[in-house]
Amino acid sequence: MQKAVQHLEENKVCISKQPVDLGDSWRGEFLDPDGLTIELRQ
Repeated sequence: MQKAVQHLEENKVCISKQPVDLGDSWRGEFLDPDGLTIELRQ
């Protein structure tokens, strides 16, 4: 998850919700070029 977020940030992608540890998984959100939210899970 951290590598994916780092890659997105390096490419100027807006991370709308930083990843959160949910215990057995991670969850975060970022915005696509049109402003739509995309959920990232691990």
